Amino acid sequence: MQIDFNITGLKEINALLKELPEKAQERVIKSAVRSGAQVVRKEAKRLVPKDTGELERSIKVQAGRPRSKSKITFRVGFEKTPDGRSPSRRAHLTEFGTSTQPAQPFMRPALDSKASEVINKMISAIGRGIAREAEKLAGLRGRKR
Repeated sequence: MQIDFNITGLKEINALLKELPEKAQERVIKSAVRSGAQVVRKEAKRLVPKDTGELERSIKVQAGRPRSKSKITFRVGFEKTPDGRSPSRRAHLTEFGTSTQPAQPFMRPALDSKASEVINKMISAIGRGIAREAEKLAGLRGRKR
């Protein structure tokens, strides 16, 4: 499942972001998307059933494969256990249930309940990232080569 967010109405931030070099823009956006994904990860860990704790421990944020140069993707997913087993093979059974086990959703509710916090966290991270990158550029421009 992939959820795309389009944030509109942020003309000032967008204008500032576009003043940065392309690589700096990418760093700012990656950092912001990762911070938003961390909010969902934290909530999913809170909501997941804690039978053995293995599923909870395996919930991680990972960079996704870019589908195009203009997209930055992070996913909240599952990491293999140290012995190589993949809890993700059970995660969907927990989330959606089976004929003998009722559903215990945790991933979708994590995203649904935290969507506005994700957006706010990303906006804040973009602002901090722009300031950080601008300071870096100012420092570089002030030096003699």
